[in-house]
Amino acid sequence: MANVLATFLLLLLTGCASLSAEVPDTEAMLADAKSRSAKFCTSFKDGCDYRLSQSEDGWRVFVQPILYADDGTRVVAHDVDDMHFYDRRGHYKSSLRGL
Repeated sequence: MANVLATFLLLLLTGCASLSAEVPDTEAMLADAKSRSAKFCTSFKDGCDYRLSQSEDGWRVFVQPILYADDGTRVVAHDVDDMHFYDRRGHYKSSLRGL
């Protein structure tokens, strides 16, 4: 019985350890993206929105400027955004710059 319990605990700890290695720190990725896009975003009156999404090969942070039309409605400009790419563990890989 002690061997079964020890085996169960070992499997449980191994599973937890491998799970934590697969889940990156999303807050750290967002902070990194904000830092990389800081100059870009300060050029817009209302700054930027940041959206994190997972892909098959890792993670992406979309950085989109906040823009408004004369009537006050939100406007989404095409090709005026930054994208930052991270691997599955949350390590920075590359960026695509808008404008």
